[in-house]
Amino acid sequence: MSAIVLPHLWEDLCGLIWPPRCPACDVPCAPTHEPVLAFCELCAEALVPVTSPRCPICALPFDGVGPDHACGECLRSPPAFDSAFAAFEYGGPAATACLRFKAGKAHLARPLGQILASLAADLPQVDIVAPVPLHNRRLARRGYNPSALLAAHLAAAIGAPLRTAGLWRTRNTPSQTQLNINARKKNLEGAFLADERTFGGLRVLLVDDVLTTTATCRAASRALRQAGAAQIHVACLLRAT
Repeated sequence: MSAIVLPHLWEDLCGLIWPPRCPACDVPCAPTHEPVLAFCELCAEALVPVTSPRCPICALPFDGVGPDHACGECLRSPPAFDSAFAAFEYGGPAATACLRFKAGKAHLARPLGQILASLAADLPQVDIVAPVPLHNRRLARRGYNPSALLAAHLAAAIGAPLRTAGLWRTRNTPSQTQLNINARKKNLEGAFLADERTFGGLRVLLVDDVLTTTATCRAASRALRQAGAAQIHVACLLRAT
């Protein structure tokens, strides 16, 4: 029996024992392997996929139609990462599900991880997958790193090794939520450190849950560049506009 079939059989069995619920509104849902259908019908209708036109560097979606093109911020201040990909725009049920996931609902890693894994066919080839790390104090307080749980699903989908060590958050920085873009950048200066033995010469896929101002991924990517990473691509569940 193939390695692809076995996880699906296991998920089907788990679905019979613990029927899945919508990650946003918690109403019961039918077991599915289709990422969008992990949400109930009402919530799924409100999801907004990130599609063209978008910035190919930071995944910022644009209104209207037309080709992908770099946004003003990436032209003014190119990030250390090469490209970014996001499943949905931040807002509505998608944002609610992500906030619940980060607020203690660790079991939502399964449906949200399926959604992130749906990006697999669009991603460039990489050698290693690494989540944006939490500081040890925040990790101990929360008990899990949401980005690491999502990264595990994506790593399995693309067949690349997952590395949760080697990229560290060296400072327990204040929450970025209430900070403007300049304050976010300053808040994260020197906040990450990467190991050259882990990332030197490799193509890295950096995983985070939400890409907002890109300040966190920019700071983590700079550390990876300093460690000798050959390429850095970012994959995230949601992209704020």
